[in-house]
Amino acid sequence: MLRQDTVFVDIETTGAHVKRDRITELAILHMRGGELVSEWQTLVNPQQPIPESIQRLTGIDDELVRDYPPLPRSAMKCPGVCRAMCSWPTTRALITAF
Repeated sequence: MLRQDTVFVDIETTGAHVKRDRITELAILHMRGGELVSEWQTLVNPQQPIPESIQRLTGIDDELVRDYPPLPRSAMKCPGVCRAMCSWPTTRALITAF
């Protein structure tokens, strides 16, 4: 079991193409010693239509995300997300690529 702090980041997207597709949901779990410390989740407006195949897969559709802000404003509502994203260059690159 991990004794150190571990943060898991999960995203849902409009597809799998980094240059074309966008994030529709962002979730972050903070674990310490196998225990959940905090969790945060938000929908994200991808500012493009969500394909029907993705809607069926994720349950996230255009209407559901319409009133949510796009990234990075969505991510900035999570306490500490700036520090976390800056601490992990790969995660930051992945999230900013979308």
